Amino acid sequence: MIKLGIIGCGRIAGAHINAIRSLKGKFDVVSLFDVNADKAEEFSKKTGIKVIHNLDELLSDNSIDLVSITVPDGFHYEMAKKALLAHKNVLLEKPIALNINEINDLLGFSSKEKLFLGVVLQKRLFKAFKEVKRMIRNEEIGHLFLTSFQQIWYRDEHYFENSWHGNKKIDGGLILNQSAHNIDLIDWISGPIGKVFAYGGTIVKKKIETEDAVSSVFKTKRGIGNITLTISSYPSNYGELFEFIGDKGKIAIGTGAFEHLTSEKLLTYMPELKRPTLSGYGHRLVYDEVYKALSGENIDSVSIKNTYHSFLVGLGIRKSLEENKEVIIGGKNEH
Repeated sequence: MIKLGIIGCGRIAGAHINAIRSLKGKFDVVSLFDVNADKAEEFSKKTGIKVIHNLDELLSDNSIDLVSITVPDGFHYEMAKKALLAHKNVLLEKPIALNINEINDLLGFSSKEKLFLGVVLQKRLFKAFKEVKRMIRNEEIGHLFLTSFQQIWYRDEHYFENSWHGNKKIDGGLILNQSAHNIDLIDWISGPIGKVFAYGGTIVKKKIETEDAVSSVFKTKRGIGNITLTISSYPSNYGELFEFIGDKGKIAIGTGAFEHLTSEKLLTYMPELKRPTLSGYGHRLVYDEVYKALSGENIDSVSIKNTYHSFLVGLGIRKSLEENKEVIIGGKNEH
């Protein structure tokens, strides 16, 4: 059984607990920590897990082999580096970090020390998207030459009030936070993405610092595509639509208002896409991969090695917005 500690006792930590407890006999949460002592105590009462009020004490616990980090985006690098320096394996909520230097440091250090560093990007483990990747790899729609994605979401004012959300110093925002899963999927299925150009910014929600609407185009070795994102589709979420277009056919997956556009072959997978995040279903898939990796299996689908490139794409989109130019994406897609 793998013993772990959790750093961060916010909303998403509940999904981690639900996932861990569904994988009976594989993980044991030893302790948890949050800089907000009251929040940690409240989470402890709900879960029955011991609170440690000193981070160094948690990290020096030799019984802990894995640390899961669920703090706000801007603190991911600091917490992950501290855990790695304590020679702990790490599972990190997305994004990895908010700039390329921090991401490269975590990648290099974890590789050098032979420590596992995983990122919670569960959608690439969903059956629907694994099937899409298989279909495209087998050229069931011929040569893929065009990919189109729309993410039409709404986040109300309450989401940003009295919160770290919308603060560019600590929030990855629309690109690196809310859209990280879907940018990862596009890069994983259609990529690797080599170039991007983007328009957008803070267009509707003037009180926040992060983007609320972005439209970008990209280029890969096999074709072209576009990514459209927003969190300002008042008064509610409309959903997401993935379209993969080949010279012999098309694959579509839609959620919400776009669900009816889903290709017939993929309809059997739709219930999986409707599972709430806090149920822990997606996180369960991630933790199962982590368990296999830490148990000696050659599994690294959610490791930083295989998720790194999609974050380069996200950073590239943000850079294109800021500098109004085409950005070439470095690195490579390992998976």
